[in-house]
Amino acid sequence: MKISDIRKIKIEHEGKSLDLLSEDDHFLRRFGSLEMLKITGGEESEFVLRKEADDLIFPISGQVSITVKDRRDASPSQGAQEKIELGPESGFGLLIPFNLAYSISSDGAASLIRLSTHKFSSKRGDQTISIKDFESYHA
Repeated sequence: MKISDIRKIKIEHEGKSLDLLSEDDHFLRRFGSLEMLKITGGEESEFVLRKEADDLIFPISGQVSITVKDRRDASPSQGAQEKIELGPESGFGLLIPFNLAYSISSDGAASLIRLSTHKFSSKRGDQTISIKDFESYHA
């Protein structure tokens, strides 16, 4: 991974079940929000910038591309951009730490599970930024 702090999370297959997280995984204790996202084919989301929340994204159907951009001033990977391809067959989810912006796109229909340390809130400084405006955005 080019961007520091991003991590792929291995998904364990047990028969017909997928273990995304278990009680012995320290991430599980930190999350307080669970969402299911549905993506329409040919769609690219606005950039999501979480000021205090980590997000974990797991694909459950379809293939998605997640573009992550590091605009953190003190980061060793400041200015880096990375596109990560995920699908249920990849066997991975993605941890996106706070203060990294990301956008999700897909050529076809896709569904994702997003776990967050807390719900999206503009009161906490969370933002969505249009793709058009993102390049000129400064945190």
